[in-house]
Order: sequence, then C-alpha cells, then structure tokens
Amino acid sequence: MKRLLFIVIILILHSHLFAQYEGNIWYFGWKAGLDFNSGSPVAITDGQLWVDENCAVISNNAGNLLFYTNGDTVWNSEHIVMPNGTGLDGCWSSSQGVIILPSPNQPGYYYIFTIDCAENNLSAGLRYSIVQMSLNGGAGDVTVKNIPLASMVTEKITAVKHANGSDYWIITHEYGTNTFFVHLLDHTGINTIPQTFSIGSVHGNPNPPPLTGSTGGMNASHDGAKLAIAIVGNGLIEIFDFDNSSGSISNPLTFPPSLSASYSVEFSPDNSKVYVSLYTSGEIIQIDLLAGSPADIINSLMVVGSHNGTIFNSTGTLQIGPDGKIYIACWLDIKLAVIDNPDGLGMACNFLDNHIDLLGRYSILGLPQIFYNPSVVDFFSTSRCFGDSTSFSVQDNTVNGIDSVSWNFDDFSSGLSNFSKLFNPKHLFSTIGSFNVTLIYYSGVIADTVIKVVFISDEPFIDLGSDTTICFYNTVTLYAGNSGSDYIWSTGETSDSIVCTSISDTVISYYVTVTNSFGCINTDSTTVTFDPCVSIEDIKTNDRITIFPNPTKNEVFISNIEGVIIKEVNIYNQVGKRVLHDNRFTNRINVSMLYKGIYIIELISNEFILREKLIIE
Repeated sequence: MKRLLFIVIILILHSHLFAQYEGNIWYFGWKAGLDFNSGSPVAITDGQLWVDENCAVISNNAGNLLFYTNGDTVWNSEHIVMPNGTGLDGCWSSSQGVIILPSPNQPGYYYIFTIDCAENNLSAGLRYSIVQMSLNGGAGDVTVKNIPLASMVTEKITAVKHANGSDYWIITHEYGTNTFFVHLLDHTGINTIPQTFSIGSVHGNPNPPPLTGSTGGMNASHDGAKLAIAIVGNGLIEIFDFDNSSGSISNPLTFPPSLSASYSVEFSPDNSKVYVSLYTSGEIIQIDLLAGSPADIINSLMVVGSHNGTIFNSTGTLQIGPDGKIYIACWLDIKLAVIDNPDGLGMACNFLDNHIDLLGRYSILGLPQIFYNPSVVDFFSTSRCFGDSTSFSVQDNTVNGIDSVSWNFDDFSSGLSNFSKLFNPKHLFSTIGSFNVTLIYYSGVIADTVIKVVFISDEPFIDLGSDTTICFYNTVTLYAGNSGSDYIWSTGETSDSIVCTSISDTVISYYVTVTNSFGCINTDSTTVTFDPCVSIEDIKTNDRITIFPNPTKNEVFISNIEGVIIKEVNIYNQVGKRVLHDNRFTNRINVSMLYKGIYIIELISNEFILREKLIIE
C-alpha cells in the first residue's frame, strides 16, 4: 500500500509539474493554424484569425485551446468571440504587439498585453486586459480591458520568467529614445510603474508620425539571460544582457547596420545562437553567441538559409515551437520554413524552406507569440557524425537539482554501452540513422523522462575521379556532389564544382573539403596533368575571329568577320580558376580589373569553342 501511494504521488507530481503544453496550438495569418499535441506540427483550419502580423494563443497545461487574439478581438476555444472580447487597443499590423501571460497567483486569470502600431501613430501605447476563464460556462470572459501602462512604445513586446519561477518581466521599448520599459507581473498584479533603462540605440525618429524604426521583433533567451532586438527601419540588431532577478538590462552589443530590414529574432533552445529574419531578401541569419569576443560574435554572422516564395521571398516572424524547432512566417505562402536543428552551428542548423504545409491557408508575416517554457530538464548533443563519439549534456532547471540520471541511446547493437548513468556521457553509435535517445532523471520524489530524436549522419561521399591528363588550354570539370553542403576547394572556390584548365604544361593537385548539414566533413583530391599536346606556337587563332590587342591593358576587342554568334566569353587564370564570365557578348571585353599576367580567353559559339593565350600588361 505504501509503495502504491508513493507511485501515485509521483504520477500526480509528474502531471502537475511537467505537463507544460500551453503553446501547443497556433493560429496565425489568414486562418492558418498548427497543432503540436502529437509532437509534430499538424495543420489545422478551424481558426477565425485573419491577420497579417499580430497574434497570440494560449492553451491549458494539457494542450487544450483556451483562447486566441489579434490584439483587437478575442476568440474562445469554440472560435466564438468572447463577451467583451472586441475593441482591445492592439493593432493587426503591429509586428510583435500582443502577448498572453497567466496570472502568477490566480489560476484561470490571463493577462493580454497589447501594443498599437505605426499606422495609428502608436497612439494607444502599451495596455493590458484580463480574461477570466471561469466565466461564460468556462469559455472565458474579458473582465478588464485596455488599462494603460505606457505611451509611444514600439511594435515589440516580450516577457521573461522571473528567477523566482512564478513572476514575469514585461519588456517594451519607447519610441524615439533608447529607453526600455520593464514592468513586473507578480502575485499582486501588474506594477504600473516600470523600471526604465536608457541603453543601446535610439528606436526610430523622435518626431511623430512614427513611420520608421518602430517595427521589428524582440525576444529573450530561454534562460532569461539575454535580450535580442531587431529594428526594421534601421537595419539594426542589438543583443543585451538581462538579469531575470532584478529586471535590469545592460551590456549592449550593437551590430553594424548592414542587415537590410531585419524583422524578427529568436534564440536557439540551448541559447547559444540568435537567428534573424530579413524581411526584404528572405534570408535567415545565424549569430553564434559562443564565438568568443564581442567582435568575434559580430563576425560570426552568416546566412544559413533563404526563402524562395511562390509570390514573394519575404520572411517574417521567427518562433520557437514546443518541439524546439524554429518556425518562420513566409509572406503570402501556404507553407512555413523551418530551422530543423537550431542548436547546430552554421549550415548544420538545417534550414528547410517551404516545409510545413498549411492546407491552403496563408502565412503572412506573423506567428503567435508563445511564451516558450523550456523543459524543466533538457539535454543536448554535440558531434552527430558516424565514427565520432556523441557527447550529451543535461540542462537542469529544477529547483532542488537532479539526484541521478539514466540514459538509453536506442542503439541496442552497442550492447551494454547503450546505457549510462553518467550526467554527461559519450556514446559511439553503431550505425547511421535516427535514434530515440531517452533520459530519465530523478529529483527528490519526482521522476520524469525526456526523449529526443538524435540523427547520426555519415560523412559526405565524394568522388572527384581518377587522376587524368588533358591538353593544356583544354578544361575538365570536377564535381563534389552532396547538394546542400558547404564546399572549400584548393582554388578558393565555394561552389559544388570547378572548371580546371592551364596555359602551360604542369601538374596540379585539386582537393575539396565538403561539410554537410550535420557538420560532418570529408575530403577528396585528384591530380590533373596538363600535357603540351601542341606548342603555344601551334595554337592558331580561328580564321573567322580575331582577338586584339594581345597583349592588352584595359580592353579586348573581338573581330567577327563572318558573323559567327559568340554566346559566352570566359577568362581563366594560370591555375584554371575562371576570373571573368560574360554571356552578354558586345565585341568589347573590359579586363582592367585583372592583374598583370598570362590568362586563357575562351570564346564559345554554336559552332566551336576557341581558346587562346591572353597577356595582360
């Protein structure tokens, strides 16, 4: 009986302390939606939301929908407008202007914080309303509406869990200044007098109307230690330190204003990366917070993906999902893009374009702002390449700490090595593929399980072919294969193939290093012997075409006596790297940008290919 009672207590604690599914239902865009309750997103089409940007959704801790809003109207779980659920002072066009938070000490009470938009000159500012779920037969009622907290704030709001585990910090930014407002939501309600921190860049023009510099997103790291901001009009990204005990903001890291229309920011689950969406180009940027010094972090910025849309290439909100993946709103598209492995460095993050089908409903620029509660305990893995040991580490957010752990790597071919009781084990997987790695942890009387899929990738397969011999002045193309990978050739090129040629008899070894999306690396090499099949003196100019002057300094002219159509002109340097390409032939080629030296000029027509030595003085 005592053992049974102990098991029941564990199950009760498990269900109440660890079942956090408040962000499992999403509604956004033009009646689009996703349901994460199965573990993976499933498109749903029963929502009433029709909005370009602003939206927020809340479910209960079992993943059942409670209500959702566009900052103006509130719909209940039956998709019916709540009593008093219209006329909130938010705005459909605010880039990140609404968030829903539970009351810290009143179960069933929820705060809706709203922000106005630039189209309305930000006139309504920051306001809050309260939903009481016990009313209207349990479907909810808006009992308090549009209480002002701050005026003239930009179109961004986020929240950070207080270090005490129950309260929240509400963060906004004043328009036309460099001042943050930080309000505390605790057991007494919302503190209407914010802390203020004047730090970092000015957001927008200090003289209304506020048409630029007010849009863009803001998000906090999941451990409450960092704050990132995007300012569309200024092309700026800033990252700050945040203290979730005091609410203070410090140590700004300002990136050069080189990111055109930086729209949204989001942190990876392990908080080591920041991702940025660029509205106009559709590119997705990764910033590595572990790169080193502030300068190293700034220099770590790299493009990890680019959206190719049906109509537009624009990308909007980045939002982490309950599954730890980052989802990307794509303007006027019926699919979302996804960062599949956001903890991965560089291309290992695995950007997947047009990946989540919305069943004919449209994404615009917004995704629902979900207050992401990372697992109380989580684990992460590094090195997912076959043949290398994969390291695992535990992230412990429990109050009393973890007493012990038990691992199952789902790799039964490895025998007893499939199991471990170490906090930070290493495992050498016996084959490539997906493994459902299970962590069971014990904290006092509480036991819980975390399961993640870990994919072990083989190294890229590369075959540049056998060593070969060709006549110099001729070309051979080497292909590395492995679409979607990164390439570094011995010539410095970064494409998946290179054209090799030489203007002298020589032997050149070419090699390539290929890194796939999981960070696995392989290399291959081959040697090309360029043979003097004929001497330079034997290479004659085609009687129908004359290239002059040769030698030259600035320009090359091509005289076409019999009207041969030249489709393409290429110039190669002495190691065979193409340094000039022209497919819009005009009989005059500008070579002033090339260094002095000996080159090969190649003319391609429908009838023949002509290659000649070209000397630039």
